[in-house]
Amino acid sequence: MLYLLTGVPGSGKTLKVVSMLAKQKDFMNRPLYVDGIPDLKIPHEEIPEGESIQTWPKWAPPGAIIVVDECQRIFRPRPSGSKVPDYVAELETHRHRGLDFLLITQHPRLIDVHLRSLIEHHTHFSKTNLGLRRKLEWT
Repeated sequence: MLYLLTGVPGSGKTLKVVSMLAKQKDFMNRPLYVDGIPDLKIPHEEIPEGESIQTWPKWAPPGAIIVVDECQRIFRPRPSGSKVPDYVAELETHRHRGLDFLLITQHPRLIDVHLRSLIEHHTHFSKTNLGLRRKLEWT
């Protein structure tokens, strides 16, 4: 599944992903690869040397979970009518390999429109004027 977690800095996006990885059975006992969370304490695999998120179709094993914090660094919006990058187009069939992606960014418009159209679950985090956290979800 392609999960998108959005919200302003400090709204709890990354914390929620870490909680999901630690507590949800669907995410346990699977290879985990993380980009953008350098001090993550949960055991995870390193992206192979010389590879990157853009080359995930080459190195991601079946059943893997791939987390990308600040994913707008990698999945930038493209000019209208330009070619969809191969690493984005490959996400159309990620489930054939049993992969899950957890993508974290501040706003959906910061990422590629083709990728946005593939998102299966979107969670948006915000804070109220009283400092309480609020979560909105779309599936």
